[in-house]
Parts: sequence; structure tokens; C-alpha cells
Amino acid sequence: LAYDLDFSGACREAEAAEACFRGYRGMEPMLFDEGMLRQLRERAAGWRRMEERAKQLRISACVMVRNEEKNLPLWLDNAARYGDEIVVLDTGSEDDSLALAEAGGARCFTLPWQGDFSLARNALLAHAEGDWVAMLDADETFFEPERLHEFLAEVECRHPEAQGVELVISNVDED
Repeated sequence: LAYDLDFSGACREAEAAEACFRGYRGMEPMLFDEGMLRQLRERAAGWRRMEERAKQLRISACVMVRNEEKNLPLWLDNAARYGDEIVVLDTGSEDDSLALAEAGGARCFTLPWQGDFSLARNALLAHAEGDWVAMLDADETFFEPERLHEFLAEVECRHPEAQGVELVISNVDED
């Protein structure tokens, strides 16, 4: 359960395992012992920390757009499932990208394209207020966006030195 980011389920099962251990009165010897119980309690304490952190951390869903009217509705829907805030930087759209983003609840900003990707990216990042920033293109989404808080909480708890996470992208074309 913990591997699947279900920290509360893992804690519940750990408690049930301890109850079985404490209540065991069978004739066969038990392979589970006090040392294993201590280890299980330590793991459950970690899972509880991860569960609490998942509730607290804030994710900024950020995207830089230019004429992304076609892709933005799906991106906005996906971002709403994990983002505690949605931030859109428009670099000169001539379609309804900005209006779609605003209607989707995004905080929107504009910066005319100046031929410098890093300038635009840094301008977008300057508006993000979350603990973590999910920076995707308008045609990119997460398969299970509702699990991102738990995933990042696990990263923080297991690797407090981590400053970023790189995820594998599956590129699925329209055809």
C-alpha cells in the first residue's frame, strides 16, 4: 500500500498486523517477532509523516503558452486535479488561450516573446508560490494527477535534500 502511495492504508494494515501479532495464540511458531514489529512501527511513523506532508504541501501547476487554445482545456482540467494554484504565462497568443486559462481559474500573466526561452520560463516561475512547481507544456499531462501530492511528500520525506524531480514522459501522438 505504501509503495502505491496509500499511506493511510499502509498504516491501517500495520496496526492490524500488530494486533494479530499481539493476539496470536496459535500452536505454530510465529516468524514475526519484536524486532520486526519495531521496524514496522518505524515505517508506519514514516508513512504518517508522508501522509501529513501530502496534505500540507502546495503545488503550482505552471505552463507557458502561445496559441495553445487546442491543448489548454485538457491541461487545465489535469492541472486542477493536482495544482493548488494554476499559473499561465502567455507569450503572445493570437487565439483564445488567455481567455480559456482565465475561465479555467488560472492566474494569468503576459510577457511578449523576446526570443529567450529562459527569460520567459523564469518570469513564469517568479509567479509560482507553491512548495513545488509542476512545469509542463500545454500538451503534457499527468496520468494520475491526484497522486502527485503523495508522490512529492514521499520524495521530501525520504530525500529531504532533493530540490527537483524528473519524470519520464510518454509521448502519445494524436494518431
